[in-house]
Amino acid sequence: NSYVEFCKAYSAIPYFERPSTEEAVQLGVPFRSLAAGEILFPSFCALVGDLEKGGTFLDLGSGSGRAAVAWALLQPTNRAIGVEIRPSLHQTALQAVGRLPPSVQRRLQLHLGDLFDFPLEGADVILVNST
Repeated sequence: NSYVEFCKAYSAIPYFERPSTEEAVQLGVPFRSLAAGEILFPSFCALVGDLEKGGTFLDLGSGSGRAAVAWALLQPTNRAIGVEIRPSLHQTALQAVGRLPPSVQRRLQLHLGDLFDFPLEGADVILVNST
């Protein structure tokens, strides 16, 4: 069950995380732009239900990876890519993905970097979710 796997991966990870002042200064990005509030699994299911099946999913500002993981779980033949600028959230995403079955892990790519520097080519669905 996709929801069970999702819950296992994220059982101890909060849905909202504020950046530290040091992190904001280090990244040179406004503090408010680094707050991470992520989509809930049922809401994401409803969103995906309105889309045609198939394709590569790209989450720009992926936080702890919830949307990318949900896509990979709900779309078992497709891949998901997440791009996150905050190293702490990127590490959290990698830990969550590590709790997933290998068949799901193989279809997930998580990148640490600026979403403005990431190529959009090859993505069929792009999510930019602002908290």
